[in-house]
Amino acid sequence: MATASVAPTAHPASASKITVTWTALNVTYPDRVATVVLSDSAALISLFTEISGSAPAVTDGTNKTPGSKTYEWDGVRVFVWAGWPTRVWFTKPSLGGANVSAPGNVSVGATKQAVVAANADAKLVSSGEGTDLWAVDAHEVPGTKSIQDPNQTGQAFVTFVVKSDVVTEILAPGDDYTEL
Repeated sequence: MATASVAPTAHPASASKITVTWTALNVTYPDRVATVVLSDSAALISLFTEISGSAPAVTDGTNKTPGSKTYEWDGVRVFVWAGWPTRVWFTKPSLGGANVSAPGNVSVGATKQAVVAANADAKLVSSGEGTDLWAVDAHEVPGTKSIQDPNQTGQAFVTFVVKSDVVTEILAPGDDYTEL
């Protein structure tokens, strides 16, 4: 299902909530809800600049990610690399006064138990060295193959990064068909 991004408009600090899905951010304003698709990096950068009230710190890619850029504000970063899905990481429960939550109304700072209790489809996709990655709201992505099981179609999802049983990051989209 293709969804068009709605360009953010001048509502400085008036957004009250950002809801993260595997394909988009739904931003709640007093008078409307705007949807910004995750594949529209320019709209994401504009949105976060508007909500945070500041320009991002921009970092060029490394040897492993030549041509990529990371845009970072206090509590969120956007990774853009041609040919790869744009990725958004939230590292705080709010941005510029807007509360950030993902499926199950779970935010950074919640417990692993809250992730599992609020999301019947929660699946542990990786674990090691005190960090667990939980996938929720998974959807098959036609034309891709799962790295873990090449006989399966790849999936995209919202990822909760959990350290010491606490959500420290929300990533969208996460997937099981790229190695970023």
